[in-house]
Amino acid sequence: MVKAAYPDFALWTATKRLEEAESRGVNAIASACPECKEMLTEAVNKKGKILKVLDINELLAKSLGLI
Repeated sequence: MVKAAYPDFALWTATKRLEEAESRGVNAIASACPECKEMLTEAVNKKGKILKVLDINELLAKSLGLI
């Protein structure tokens, strides 16, 4: 709901999370919140970065070899 009320803040926050992830050398980031996943994906696309953005359920399914 933050995106609807404060789109600039939502993108700024997602960008900060992206920077934190990059500084740790990860190649993927996961979220349990669909809206957060959307904002993280938008931040990745705007910055032209290659970083997978996964839903926590996708991460679990991948770890179990289901997808």
